Amino acid sequence: MFLGNVDIAIVNVATPTIQHHLHASGAELELIVSGYTLTYAVLLITSARMGGARGYRRMFQLGLAIFASRRWPAAWRQHLSHWWWPESYRAPVPRCSPRRY
Repeated sequence: MFLGNVDIAIVNVATPTIQHHLHASGAELELIVSGYTLTYAVLLITSARMGGARGYRRMFQLGLAIFASRRWPAAWRQHLSHWWWPESYRAPVPRCSPRRY
C-alpha cells in the first residue's frame, strides 16, 4: 500500500497545476482527486482478484504488455519529433532567463 499512498500524494501535489490548466474550483478539484482515488482502488482490487484467479505472473505480464503497448508509441513519437517535424510545426519554446532581484 506504500505505492498507493505515494501515487495519491503525487496527485495531491499536482492539484495546483490541474486547477490552473482546467480552471477548476476547489470542489471540482476535490472531485477530480476523489475520482482518481476511487478508480485506482477499483482497478487495484480487480487486478488482485484476477491475479488470484488466473495467476499473478500471468496478470503481471499482461499488465506489463498493455502498459508497454500504450506508452511505446508516445515515446517514439516524441523521439521522432526532433528530426521528423519541420521547425515550423513545432510549438515555440519559451526562452527563460533567471530572475534578477
